[in-house]
Amino acid sequence: MSENGLHKIPAMRAALEAIQELHKPVETQVLTGDCAVGECEHEDDCPTVDFVYCAACNEIAELANAYYAEEGMQIVSHPCPTRRLADQGLGDNLARTTKNGENND
Repeated sequence: MSENGLHKIPAMRAALEAIQELHKPVETQVLTGDCAVGECEHEDDCPTVDFVYCAACNEIAELANAYYAEEGMQIVSHPCPTRRLADQGLGDNLARTTKNGENND
């Protein structure tokens, strides 16, 4: 729970929940390594890995540079810094984990 109790103020709680909704996780499959840059030998049968990205950050990144993902999607991985702050303000556990699910404590 946030130390200052701001999460108990209805307008503050609503604002933090709106931020959480904007910065929600989206699950997808992505290519990695040589496959991601088209330098593999898989001939259109490249393996994919699970990846969770932030909906709002991904939208902003695409508007700024439609080809940003070619250099890696780490900048939009979920939870993003904005989501972690909103979670922390509401006292949610997600704020205490990294994007790899490891504990920050």
